[in-house]
Amino acid sequence: MRPIPIEIDGRAVAVARPEAEGFRFVAVKFDVWDLDGHAFATVAAAREAAAKLTSVGRPAARAA
Repeated sequence: MRPIPIEIDGRAVAVARPEAEGFRFVAVKFDVWDLDGHAFATVAAAREAAAKLTSVGRPAARAA
């Protein structure tokens, strides 16, 4: 199985490399570097962790 790209807001930030018991996170952008090498049970879990990490320090969206 091939690595699966992880995109946040349309920007590739990592790939999830399939392993015997889940997926290994391989960061390709500095803002998710803290997750590099971590194991996740699913690609969705890896994507969620990346999304949480990239949202830190961003201004909150304002309601119109």
